[in-house]
Amino acid sequence: MEDQKLTLDPVALDQELLAEMTEVRLQNEHGRLVMPVVPIDMGIIASDVYELHDEDEAYERIGSELGLNPLITMEWHEDDAPRFDNSLQLLDLGERTYISISPDPAVAQHWEAIAMVEPGSREMLQEFFLDLSKDNGATYSVDLYSALPTRVTSEFLSCDAVGMSFALYLDWDEARSPGAWRYACEYLPRSVEKSPDLVIGSMAVRKEDNEFARRRYINAYATAVYADPARAVGT
Repeated sequence: MEDQKLTLDPVALDQELLAEMTEVRLQNEHGRLVMPVVPIDMGIIASDVYELHDEDEAYERIGSELGLNPLITMEWHEDDAPRFDNSLQLLDLGERTYISISPDPAVAQHWEAIAMVEPGSREMLQEFFLDLSKDNGATYSVDLYSALPTRVTSEFLSCDAVGMSFALYLDWDEARSPGAWRYACEYLPRSVEKSPDLVIGSMAVRKEDNEFARRRYINAYATAVYADPARAVGT
């Protein structure tokens, strides 16, 4: 019934979520990054707080009434393989911003909060994203990249930050599987292989795999896939 609809109280949800954020990941002049012991099922908490029917209703109501924004949306379109995407979402509740995984019924992925930054500034969101990338999300119980994405959009992360994230991911992959950087350069999806700078960068790594060549390649790759390139990585 229309007259029974109430505006959701953000304070009540904030208090419940904050109680689960117990592990301080980092703290500096920009703010602090905190994470739960295990990812929090946002749908269950929200449906309990607001006495809603189920997690799906909670997700829809939170999105429409309190607002959810994508921190980053990543797409993979590799030749003849089906296109797929993944995103991280932001929920602003007062001074705090909660970062969550998008729900995906196809793989039984729930709507889970994996971190909180206070305040929800661009600096702190970038701190989180780079920390997430260091071990490809393992610390946060997330599988961030299976390969470098072929398109990235974000209103909060610069092209620099995205490029740094790619480099951290490949460094992590290289540590567990030597040759990961070279492999990433040897195979370029058709959607990005026409970028001259990227082709030159990939050839440089294949010729001599060193830090300079890697930075040149990752700069070109980030610029090629970032929806609105800002500036070159490392400049």
